[in-house]
Amino acid sequence: MENERNTVSLPLDIIIEILSRLPVKFILRSRCVCKLWRSTILSPSFIQLHHTRSLTRPDGNGLLLGSRVESDGSLHLCFVGSAQNVNQLYDSTPRPFFSASESINGLICLGLPDDDVCVCNPSTKECVALPRTLMRQLSPLHWYHSYAFLGFDPPTNTYKILRTWWTRAVSLAHEIFTLGSQTWRVLNDDNPRHSIPLGDVVYVNGTLYWKGYESRDIVAFDVGVEKFRILELPENAPRKFMTDTNLTQIGGRLALVGHASLLFRIELEIWISEEGRGWIKKTIECPRYWNRPIAYNRIMRQTWVDHIIDVRTTPTGELALIHRMEDYLFVLYCDPENKTMRKETVQWPPPVTGFCHLAYVTGHVESLQSVRQLMA
Repeated sequence: MENERNTVSLPLDIIIEILSRLPVKFILRSRCVCKLWRSTILSPSFIQLHHTRSLTRPDGNGLLLGSRVESDGSLHLCFVGSAQNVNQLYDSTPRPFFSASESINGLICLGLPDDDVCVCNPSTKECVALPRTLMRQLSPLHWYHSYAFLGFDPPTNTYKILRTWWTRAVSLAHEIFTLGSQTWRVLNDDNPRHSIPLGDVVYVNGTLYWKGYESRDIVAFDVGVEKFRILELPENAPRKFMTDTNLTQIGGRLALVGHASLLFRIELEIWISEEGRGWIKKTIECPRYWNRPIAYNRIMRQTWVDHIIDVRTTPTGELALIHRMEDYLFVLYCDPENKTMRKETVQWPPPVTGFCHLAYVTGHVESLQSVRQLMA
């Protein structure tokens, strides 16, 4: 009786309010408290509430960094929170990976050897393999390789994986898989300009974008209607479009970031797409006190600026310009709206065995979304 009198029972809405503000690892443990807590945590409404509030937690959103180990090609994921106070390591399968998509609502897609494709939630460490494709069985010697990328259709709340196959002669075929279905579907695309999505593949409001491999344009794929289209580049885009720019998104719009000018003058060039109305250009001057990563050439007795290896947008809307130094990453965060900048360093490489290099960067928000639930 005494124990019962000392027990305090909180209303369910108060429990939800507390749990929704916690990191994923603590919520996963809380599922074992009782059946009510478990059913609450697994409910779609709570999953959405927690994901929304993770955007405001410094340890709930940031950059997901992937290191590729040279010896076996395995991918190791490291999450760095926006306050630079979190550095958690998530290991993927020990198999080599060929492609990795942007994080969408906390989920990513990995392309693996033997034509396997997996959809993963790095926060919960859940990874589910998709059904095997029939493309290789129909023509085992014809198709050379493939990349797979995750997309999302907001009106129908549906996730889809776009997969592009190509031959050594660079002929293409596309197929798509809807999470919750059982088979891949071949897409009909007669436009030869829809080239291989090498490099950046960016998701913005229901559309996947990537650079044209053989032409100076941008390919767009509408996830909802499953159609391709072409976007023309800005007239004054950098001549070395493939190497001197990165695709990303700013404020829910496609953006092209030109970083080659940082080698010669301290400014950042940004083109923001206005669908149907062309591009708007912004130029952001870096602060004079920003000491860029440099290396000293003793023979020539001069300094040279290390190149930017990646540009990504964080979930809070900042641009992250990433340099790789010997034992750390140098990250310059830029707010494109008020044109302010700050710099941080991240210890690198992570504690893995063997030589590795930075192979994957994406903005990421923690999520409780179950991949198996989406597949059901």
